[in-house]
Amino acid sequence: MDLTPRGFQTALEDFLGDDAGGQVLTYARTHRAAEHLADYPDLLTLEEVAHLLDTDTTEVLQITGDDALPAIEIGVSIRRYRREDVHNYLRHLSEKPAPALG
Repeated sequence: MDLTPRGFQTALEDFLGDDAGGQVLTYARTHRAAEHLADYPDLLTLEEVAHLLDTDTTEVLQITGDDALPAIEIGVSIRRYRREDVHNYLRHLSEKPAPALG
């Protein structure tokens, strides 16, 4: 049986409860950060970081503004993020206790 990520999430939700699948996928994304970053360039765009964090650009700018994720500012409105800094941020997220699954 081949399961897509959505199918896996649905199966977990059926077994463990409504939000379990989303929690597992979020946990895997933050705990396997190096694998997600392997094909990215040394400097990432705002949109690439938003995709990696599974959020929108506004949230990434908020994280940057809170000094949790350093950015290289090019002019007034262009930001680039070092792959190493994004990796460190994801690793920091993975060090937080994981939510209970059920």
